[in-house]
Amino acid sequence: MKKVLCFVMNIILILTPCLAFADGFCNDPDAIETAVQSVLMLEIFDKNNNEIATGSGFLMFDNMTLITNYHVIENASTIIADSDDGYQYFVTKVLIASKENDIAILQFMTPTIMQPLEYSTDSIKRGSSIVAIGSPIGLKNTVSLGNVSSVYNEDGVNWIQFTAPISHGSSGGALLNDNGQVIGITSASYIDGQNLNLAISISDVVALYKKWDGSSHYTIDNYEKAIYVTPTATPRATEKTSRTPAPTKVSTPAPTHTPKATATPSPAPTMKPTATATPTPSPTPTPTPSPTPSPSPTPCSVAYNVNSQFMLEFSEQHIQLFSRKQKAVNPNVTTLGDSKNKQVNLVWSSSDDSVAKVSSYGTITAVSEGSAIITCSVKDDSETYALLFVDVIEPVARIKLSADSNDLLINAPIAGLNSTTISVSIEPANAYYRDVIWTSSDSSIASIDETGHITAHKAGTVTIRAKSTEPVDEPKRASCQITVRNAVSSITDDSSAITLDVGKGKTLAPTINPQNASKKAMLWTSDNESIVTVNSAGFIKAVGVGTCTVTCTAADNGGA
Repeated sequence: MKKVLCFVMNIILILTPCLAFADGFCNDPDAIETAVQSVLMLEIFDKNNNEIATGSGFLMFDNMTLITNYHVIENASTIIADSDDGYQYFVTKVLIASKENDIAILQFMTPTIMQPLEYSTDSIKRGSSIVAIGSPIGLKNTVSLGNVSSVYNEDGVNWIQFTAPISHGSSGGALLNDNGQVIGITSASYIDGQNLNLAISISDVVALYKKWDGSSHYTIDNYEKAIYVTPTATPRATEKTSRTPAPTKVSTPAPTHTPKATATPSPAPTMKPTATATPTPSPTPTPTPSPTPSPSPTPCSVAYNVNSQFMLEFSEQHIQLFSRKQKAVNPNVTTLGDSKNKQVNLVWSSSDDSVAKVSSYGTITAVSEGSAIITCSVKDDSETYALLFVDVIEPVARIKLSADSNDLLINAPIAGLNSTTISVSIEPANAYYRDVIWTSSDSSIASIDETGHITAHKAGTVTIRAKSTEPVDEPKRASCQITVRNAVSSITDDSSAITLDVGKGKTLAPTINPQNASKKAMLWTSDNESIVTVNSAGFIKAVGVGTCTVTCTAADNGGA
């Protein structure tokens, strides 16, 4: 069941006029129409390709970087961005995200020219005119006007309170000032007020973007790996957003009100899975128009001229290739009208030959890490084409463990000797798949968890193996040998004191416990060898007059 995203509850949609005193952005429909082209509706699909939510996002920094709320992408496996001109695109990457600040910075690819919005981090004044653009209840790129009510910081997040109406689905939308610059991400609303809406300041987005290293990225289904955690941040007592049918309340920027998570209203139980979800009806008598049902989770990567004789379509719209590898691809060709006996001539091109090149026969060569769009079009008919989105990634060359072998002790007097943690390094540093699967050849002797922590259970020898999660026939592996020994738990001797004449000696024979200790060797020391000496066999000899202490310890270093 799809849910439409925005923290908004029980809002009466009363349009507030924009109070611009000059011919600014808020009073310029043409300028607003231009800005709308840079805002997209986001459709969120889970791992089973069920559409679970919709939200909003906008282009900023460049024409491939998409800004939205973190709660919009939660539980996502696939995200499709719907542009105002009717095209749909795969959102392919998460660059960096902040769950604390509810920000996600994504990347997608488009063959069309889409302009990023300008932004401003200048101070914001109360009463300033603003425009909110988003997709409330699935109504793509709806525009509303209003003013800034207040600006403040709460729990490290810079909030803008504004009056422009928003609703479910507006999360991740753009809040623009009267100069047409983005100043915030529309994110939340108060449940018990009218037009008391909230946006996260764009200054928080800029600050997060500066923390991105410029190269790391993760697939949509691995979005949690992109989360940046502020080292000094104090965890909040409650989640800021919840996309469960019963959202939890959160700490509010204003102490007298409690905003409610806007991610998911309770869906109507009779709603069909393929339709855009509509929030629980408002008590206001004005009916809410029902959004057009959403399409199936297939991006609009196909186009054809109505006068064309052919239609092209790739069976896969998005593939990954390891650098320096090749793959031959061909689109499915559908002949139209009376063109059954006509031959189709195809033309191939790449959006970035430095990332992926394509031959005249459709063989793609992965050149270097990055993303590119392969276009296959009909010769002399550039309006009929199919798109293939290609991510070129670096393969794993080597896995290395922090140790080749290790010894563990069980039942040792010193705690913690029955476990250890081994780390793994993946080469090269920019290899895409950086996780491993750990296994033990005999978990009854020693087991290992997903973090590489090994726990010994009984004496014996096992092999610990790490295998790359890279989806290839022969993933890279590494291993180490773990030997588990029964520790000496105690050493006892019936003789607590011995008297020797100078020049005389005696062999000491203490009892080692337990009897099945793996290493029964002992280390002998005398605290005064001018009085008594002792050798490795435990033979003591009096060499002078006086008193001294002879100590016996287990050679296994277990503490006995």
